[in-house]
Amino acid sequence: MIEELREILISVNSRTVTSSKLLKLVHLTRKIAETFLLQYRSRFLILCEQSGVTFSDLATDCVAEMFHGQGKGRFPRLEQFLASLPASPELMAPVDIFFAYKSLVIDVTKARLARAFSEIDPQGARLTRNVKEAIKRGGVSLQLAKTLRGYLMHPIGIDPPQPGEPWPINLMERQLLQWTKADKIPDILKSTAEILTSQHEYQKWIYLNEYVSVLKGYFASLNLSEFDTGNTQLSEISDVDLLILKDRALKAVQKKVITTYLDRVSVEEGRALVRTVNSIMEEWINQKDITNSYAAHAARAFSITEGEYRAKWRTKVEYLVKIAKEVFEAYWLRDF
Repeated sequence: MIEELREILISVNSRTVTSSKLLKLVHLTRKIAETFLLQYRSRFLILCEQSGVTFSDLATDCVAEMFHGQGKGRFPRLEQFLASLPASPELMAPVDIFFAYKSLVIDVTKARLARAFSEIDPQGARLTRNVKEAIKRGGVSLQLAKTLRGYLMHPIGIDPPQPGEPWPINLMERQLLQWTKADKIPDILKSTAEILTSQHEYQKWIYLNEYVSVLKGYFASLNLSEFDTGNTQLSEISDVDLLILKDRALKAVQKKVITTYLDRVSVEEGRALVRTVNSIMEEWINQKDITNSYAAHAARAFSITEGEYRAKWRTKVEYLVKIAKEVFEAYWLRDF
């Protein structure tokens, strides 16, 4: 197929490709995409469970993007690829063309996979992006290494892999909470570098997707989130858009209270839940320093103690805040 691939691409380049040859190219493209997706099996299974997406679905999306045409045998994505080659396909070795084409399909698949995960986990997508940007800017004593399983994060000067047991996610979260109460990603990363460097029981590195899970738990434990601590771009949204977004978020929260909790809480308790989330959103929008925990907002809305909040209302409030955040996150991710 390697030799045949070159011939097919030459015919694509000259716009003389036949239907049978194009079908062979489609099958090869799908096979490359599906093989690459298998490397992300654990994350992909989560994606399938949450949204019902299958290997075939994503591979089909990649094929559709690769072969989106403009009629008359024109395929712009393939034409761009052929134009980017260091020489005419006729002058290149078949194996070189194969690996170049494989690289293109993998890049398209990666982009589609990233979009799929950002759609079902916008918080995780944003955290991943912000961690990468903070490490790229420097000053956090960490760097990223690309592996077949994804990005791996490790202290500068310590090259992975190193011997040791993998980090238990809950332990890393607990140590991070003991080490710091920082609410900015660069500060948290500095503490993470110190934790990884100073210990000898576990590996001195952690996969980025696992670290993002740690950060989610860390922020939840502090009753904070990146969203709450000024790392987002609320100040860049117009006042009108903020009011519209807040109204949408509040309606989403009200709907969720009615559909999920109204058979488990009284009408007045349902209203108090909505008031709690509304108060939290007001704090976001007013760009105040976040000094109130979710418990403090709930205590005012319900007239309860922090102990009562944690015992009965914490899970509900955090879930409804997540619903509200998703409305704002959809605004930021519209061009992600």
